[in-house]
Amino acid sequence: MSRLSVIIPVYKVEQYIQECLDSVVKQSYSDLQIIIVDDGSTDTCPVICDKYAEKDHRIKVIHQKNQGLSAARNTGMKYATGDYVLFLDSDDYLELDYCEKMMQVADETGCDIVISEIDTVDEYSKTYHTNLGIRITERKMFDRDEAMAEVIREQQWKGYAWGKLYKRSIMDGIEYPPGKKFEDRFTVYKYFCNARQVVLCPGAILHYRIRRDSIMTNGSLDKWYDLIEAEEKLIDFCKWNYSGLESDMESKYFGRLVHIWVIFYDAGNPSEIEKLLKIMRAAYRQYGKKSSVKRMHKISYQMIFWCPAIYRFLLKITHMDER
Repeated sequence: MSRLSVIIPVYKVEQYIQECLDSVVKQSYSDLQIIIVDDGSTDTCPVICDKYAEKDHRIKVIHQKNQGLSAARNTGMKYATGDYVLFLDSDDYLELDYCEKMMQVADETGCDIVISEIDTVDEYSKTYHTNLGIRITERKMFDRDEAMAEVIREQQWKGYAWGKLYKRSIMDGIEYPPGKKFEDRFTVYKYFCNARQVVLCPGAILHYRIRRDSIMTNGSLDKWYDLIEAEEKLIDFCKWNYSGLESDMESKYFGRLVHIWVIFYDAGNPSEIEKLLKIMRAAYRQYGKKSSVKRMHKISYQMIFWCPAIYRFLLKITHMDER
């Protein structure tokens, strides 16, 4: 039985899948179970994945009807047998010593979650600097409460499933929500809630690809309501489990709605903008008077309510558009 299960959901990424799989099968750490979940790809991905499985006995390919990333990850978890689990998106890739460094830190510290460095790249694998990138200069450990605070505040790392090594035992009974976008925001905090200790691993680098047709950059607006729902659930979670973090989460949610409004405004869909404004007005009534909410965001709400075109113009000329 392999110690580390690597779960790779695959959907229509024929341009990138070989770079991804090569980065896994060529790892310096070889004690791997490689689970590829083909989520109904209609390109050449199924054939490519099957060919890799023919050449490497560590690879298991599961073909299923298209159900989305959540369902693909859940399927992968059903087959995972390793002591540890690593999620890798099929358009991303790892440095060849990634697993070795992550497992070494896990073994030396006994931590339940190990967090790696993230290098963001463009469609041509060239470094592309964004706020998703993570640089780690030293090994640093966090207890559960410290880690949960970071999951909420997202200052030292982001709450995505990738870029992290999980002890499989802390994942028991936790599934990704089928049909939802921003599925990590619904799920990953639950892993951290089960973890006793978390550690940062310097030198282990995952290359995260920013694509024009990715979930974060495509034109659909519906997905942003999933993010809003996830943030609201996190507020409730903090209220009942980590009351000291409730105000932090409320402030984050309050500010997040401003960023989502910019996306909706630029899309130019009046009915969707009005739908979002109803959510924002409710948020303003509930959180707008709290001292924990940034004054800048309170002013943003007022400008959005009363002079949205001027507010959007000011964002452009001051380069404050944080998308």
